[in-house]
Amino acid sequence: MGNTKITDVGFDMAFLHGRFNLVFAYWKKDNNDIVLDVPTPPSLGVPWNVIAQNYGRIKNDGIELELGGNIIQNADFTWRSSFNFSTQKSKVMTLVEEIPYEHTILREGESVNALWGYQYRGVNMANGNPLYEKADGTIIQENPVDSKYYVYWIVNIMYIMKRIRAICLKLLI
Repeated sequence: MGNTKITDVGFDMAFLHGRFNLVFAYWKKDNNDIVLDVPTPPSLGVPWNVIAQNYGRIKNDGIELELGGNIIQNADFTWRSSFNFSTQKSKVMTLVEEIPYEHTILREGESVNALWGYQYRGVNMANGNPLYEKADGTIIQENPVDSKYYVYWIVNIMYIMKRIRAICLKLLI
């Protein structure tokens, strides 16, 4: 069984009699001897060709920042809006050996479930998109990498006890 060290630090603040709020959180998680599904050769006869083993060490950390407030609030109508920014970074620190899956790979020094298959070939100067080379030599223009930053704009509207909630904008940077 693996062991985990977790650090969580944060604060919540309210302003103008609770009309506006600010939330901040920082977290760090160090998983040692993490249990992973490790592929096995089909000849061993292990069901689904994987076995759970204590196999490595993974570190995760990130921050979250939210600023929100009640734009309009009265007896019949409430309009609340908030902006949320968060980051998440995960890195495989040690691994007995790399574990390839169908489209991802666990490899020392890379993020958890890093995409596996395409070679990075630079940036398209016209639009800023990353360029990747497929096994057949063709170049594709996609962004298959996990986002490092997330930005949300959330709107809650309530009219006479009926709630409407929408995530108006989600940017993955």
